[in-house]
Amino acid sequence: MLIRTKEIVDMEVDPSAQGGSIEPLRSETRPMDVSSSTKPVTGNGSVPSPSQSSNPSEQWQLVERIAQSKVLRRSPFLKNFLCYICDRHLRGREHEITESQIGIYAFGRPETYNPGDDNIVRNYARLLRKRLDEYYETEGTDEMIRISIPRGHYIPVFERRAAAGGVSGSALIEIALPEIPSEGFVASETRGRSKETLQRFLRGRWYWAAFLLTVSIVIAVFGVIHARSMTPYNRFWNELSDPSRTTFIITSDSGFRMLQEFTGKELHLHNYVSGDIESKFPPFNLSGAHSSGSYGAERFTNLTSTADLSIAIRMIGSRHFFDNKTIVRYARQIHMEDLKDANVVILGGAHSNPWAELYESSSNFSMSFPMHLNGEHVDERTFINKHPRPGEQAIYSNNANNGVYPTYALISFLPSVDGKGHALLLEGQNMGGTELASDFVLDPNTMMPVLSKATLPDGSIGSFEILLESQTVGANAPEGHIVVERFGPLEKSQ
Repeated sequence: MLIRTKEIVDMEVDPSAQGGSIEPLRSETRPMDVSSSTKPVTGNGSVPSPSQSSNPSEQWQLVERIAQSKVLRRSPFLKNFLCYICDRHLRGREHEITESQIGIYAFGRPETYNPGDDNIVRNYARLLRKRLDEYYETEGTDEMIRISIPRGHYIPVFERRAAAGGVSGSALIEIALPEIPSEGFVASETRGRSKETLQRFLRGRWYWAAFLLTVSIVIAVFGVIHARSMTPYNRFWNELSDPSRTTFIITSDSGFRMLQEFTGKELHLHNYVSGDIESKFPPFNLSGAHSSGSYGAERFTNLTSTADLSIAIRMIGSRHFFDNKTIVRYARQIHMEDLKDANVVILGGAHSNPWAELYESSSNFSMSFPMHLNGEHVDERTFINKHPRPGEQAIYSNNANNGVYPTYALISFLPSVDGKGHALLLEGQNMGGTELASDFVLDPNTMMPVLSKATLPDGSIGSFEILLESQTVGANAPEGHIVVERFGPLEKSQ
């Protein structure tokens, strides 16, 4: 079953609420580029270009440097955001720094933009705060002024920093500890003190040092014991839902899959991310439709499966995602910028979720969609085993021409785009296959044997892939069993 995602495309989980709350978002427009000439937008203002701003102040020069820095250079959204709020602040028009105004003028949303339906401003505010911190830790270490955006507000704050090598009074908490007296100090200052008093003073300091050392050792030992007592299953989900990173759960684009099947035209990720997907498909006719006529590609936008939404809800409802920022987003509303420093769960194969192609080079498998064979439509999905071992097949096909047939599902746990996090891919040859993969990965009884093999010497979970087989009846795939498994990096040769 398919569901149109206009109202539930992008669901954000609030970790402060038990089980998380779901907030619907609307579709997201492509970013504007503030480095080019600024075109007026509907309303009384526009996003200022650094070269066109009428604010020649020291603060605006800083804004220009940050906008062109490495941390923001490749993100037009973040540059628009920073330039807009700083321009309005420096012009004394802070009443225009609202979530709705930012959405309209910095992100190109229509005048009817409602932040309650689309929280893109809140999402990018968190990212902008993080990038500002990165700037001052790298390129901006010598800046005399610091820009910050307090949480809960969008009005920027400009604070003058201490000179290089100096520390402002509010930036340092000084803890004064008595020094152990030197021999000269003992000779000159301890006359009149008894030898017993001095020894007691020195002995007391060493007692405190020994106490602090003991406490540190106990804490370290407790941490090691706690880490070892954590099951591989809990560690697996803790790594995927790392609270220091955003985790995106990306549901499939069922309309994209249907358009490929109806038109016979296969598209890939580079076509998908370039935007204006509908223009890439020609009009087509459905001979079995209730009404005759040509059907345009626009009728297949914002469609995802109820199975994917069910999987996403099961995941965000688990206790493992309580402490991190999890966003459920429709595939067509994801941008490459989102995935650069995030963990990700991808639901569906590359035919319906092109973002899976990002990780194909790290995978032992790829999925093939012939679609047409000898001029006829073929409802077949094939997993290709790139490096088959003895006893394994090179191709695993669902052979859907029969009533009861084998179907396959792939579970891949691979490095994230930046190599610092994780990507979990659940790919099925049909909807039942994707559900089979999710049932397997959400069941500790089936996952524990796999994760025990994937556990590295330091206790972390390494990369792995498992291919499941099940007998499909209709679109349903009952329990499956493992037919191929891989642990560690992709094998380049055998």
